Amino acid sequence: MEDNVTIFQFVNLLNTTPADTAGIMDSAYRQGWIEACDLAEPGKVLRRMDAARILHLYMQHVLGIPDLTDISAAGILKDLYDCRVCVNHIAQVYLRGIMDGVMIPSGNSSVIIFASQEPLRTSELMNIRLP
Repeated sequence: MEDNVTIFQFVNLLNTTPADTAGIMDSAYRQGWIEACDLAEPGKVLRRMDAARILHLYMQHVLGIPDLTDISAAGILKDLYDCRVCVNHIAQVYLRGIMDGVMIPSGNSSVIIFASQEPLRTSELMNIRLP
């Protein structure tokens, strides 16, 4: 069975600021790329939509990467609007090729979804490509 990634594990992978283990989450919170809910439950399993949010905020606050202005091409993701608060986060990481969509069968063809509510698996970490 494949392991799921926790919020802390994910933040630790992105962290570039020298900090002891206890300080990693506080440092990320102060830098603005995680939220209070992440800080409160670092051992919680990370959902793909939360990984997209953290990555997007990391790109903005740490890497200084501005948002793409036209995210309409992300509409190919059939579940993009399932979480309206997450739309921009998901679109930004999907359109930049940082996180992939998931192909699922649909009748005689297939569709692409983001699978927002699914846990981020350890095998997916190697496919995340930061700019």
